[in-house]
Amino acid sequence: MPTPLRTAILGGGISGLALALGLQRGQLACGQRELEVVVWERHGRNQPCGFGFLLLAGGLQALQSLGLDPRGQGLGQPLDRLRLCLDNGQPIREHRLEQVLAVDRSTLLRALQGALPADAIRFDHELQDLEWQGEWVQAAHFSNQQRHSADVFIGADGVNSHCRRHIVAMAPRPARVREIVALVELPDLAAELGLDFLKLLDPRGGLAAGLIPLPKGRVLWFVQFDGERFAPPQPAAIPDFLRRHVGHFALPLQRAIAATDLGQAHLWQPWDVDPPARLVRGNLALVGDAAHPLLPFTSQGLNLALEDGALLAEALLRCDSAASLAFALQSYAQQRQPLLPRYVSLGRQIARDFVAPLNSAGHRVPLAL
Repeated sequence: MPTPLRTAILGGGISGLALALGLQRGQLACGQRELEVVVWERHGRNQPCGFGFLLLAGGLQALQSLGLDPRGQGLGQPLDRLRLCLDNGQPIREHRLEQVLAVDRSTLLRALQGALPADAIRFDHELQDLEWQGEWVQAAHFSNQQRHSADVFIGADGVNSHCRRHIVAMAPRPARVREIVALVELPDLAAELGLDFLKLLDPRGGLAAGLIPLPKGRVLWFVQFDGERFAPPQPAAIPDFLRRHVGHFALPLQRAIAATDLGQAHLWQPWDVDPPARLVRGNLALVGDAAHPLLPFTSQGLNLALEDGALLAEALLRCDSAASLAFALQSYAQQRQPLLPRYVSLGRQIARDFVAPLNSAGHRVPLAL
């Protein structure tokens, strides 16, 4: 019997786990060859794993193709409406939402991890380097001195991807707009929000807040600010920053902030990155943020990551030789790369709108729907 196709997924985030699950669900694959899939995750098993996302139509479809039912399994909160208001709560406009689910990252990660065999994920393995022979990766070396060889390597190692540096030279630039993000258990406010995503906008531009209900009475809230107008605070100074700059915002935000342990709030530095010229080199391919870090204004990072994983799994499942492996990876890249400039451009346009004074005629919907 032919040897298994050994697949090393370097990163255990959303895209890496989605790919692993897609491959596992393929059972016997690559003609008569079986799959050997290992996810190498740099963090420990109980590492804190972030806040939340908006799951849109593409991401929902990808999860369903992987055998997960986000609505049926209670993985998120359906959202029906985006309400844009001034900072004092005065309505500006509403936008109907279709196939939008608010999910918290830890819940989604647990669902993906739980659908995989227990030995499919190796925690505490931080990638240190890749061992090349010509244009073919032979092995991955980890900071714990371990070495792992495979037939195909997938870079799912995030916005500061080590794998990407082996494929294309890209220098992520700090984005102008920063975010403070937190999650709080507040059932009364979650019930009041209902199925609404509420966004509050300072009419001067460059400052906004959002509140999104999640299951089990939780609320995800965030404050976005122009980092050129407002000096980003040190973590210990977040409470003072919020008091000085959004203390006048409408009551829902104040209730969320008051109920939050601000020591657990996260000051997030998004990155502004041009679309990569390549996603594949030899037997190494990129998925998720490693392939396409997007500005958070698009709300597409999670969704493209899930789509990447599902699509690449389908391509790899058709492989039966080294030649077909190279073809599968290039086919994946050719399908994904044309999508990226649009999302990068739209994210930058929304960011430019954000830092400008609010137009009295309305405001661009802050989602790449």
